[in-house]
Amino acid sequence: RKRNEEENECWFCIDKVKPDARHLVVSHGSFTYLSLPKGGLTDWHLLIIPMEHYTSTHHVHAAIESEIDNYIESLKKLFETRNQYLVMYERNISINGNPLHMNLQVFPINNSIPVSEVKSTFMEDAGLNGYSFQEYVDGEILGEEFFLITLPDEKLIYRKPKKTKRFDMKFGRISMAKLLGQTRRADWRISTLSIEEEQTLATEFKKSFAPFDWTKQQNS
Repeated sequence: RKRNEEENECWFCIDKVKPDARHLVVSHGSFTYLSLPKGGLTDWHLLIIPMEHYTSTHHVHAAIESEIDNYIESLKKLFETRNQYLVMYERNISINGNPLHMNLQVFPINNSIPVSEVKSTFMEDAGLNGYSFQEYVDGEILGEEFFLITLPDEKLIYRKPKKTKRFDMKFGRISMAKLLGQTRRADWRISTLSIEEEQTLATEFKKSFAPFDWTKQQNS
């Protein structure tokens, strides 16, 4: 597949992951990989990412969808043992007309925080920004530009109108930071760690994730 300029500069494409970020990759399948982000909001804030340059789940093929689902199920099992549930979002909004590499942001949330509180935090911020979210049912058309929130019991989608130019690219992270009482960390640069700290975090996660990692079960 011929690369365009956008792909050549994309640090999420697996062959373009920078040397100082490769240790953050904690698992990989044949078409997707699991990574800790630079400047994670929480210790085990995670990203599920296609290896090749796809802009959203609207465009990926069935094998990628299957691996994404496998990672989600594996992570659910891990975090259930820690009395946590998953909150996820996918932002498919272009910057200056350039679509970004798809990544699914995954956050473990303590069971002590009601799902209703997560939803209300997102919806409050959406209202402040003028974003109208609707319930999303799997199989519906996502649209070319969207923000999709996945809660344990429902999905909510904002489809960006074509004539609307403005979108706060920190929406989502701001809501999660507010929910977790970490408002300063809404800026990922505030949350950056040293390489040594990142390596320790990645090692600890891989050790805990190993019994649940679908890629290891497949290869065993």
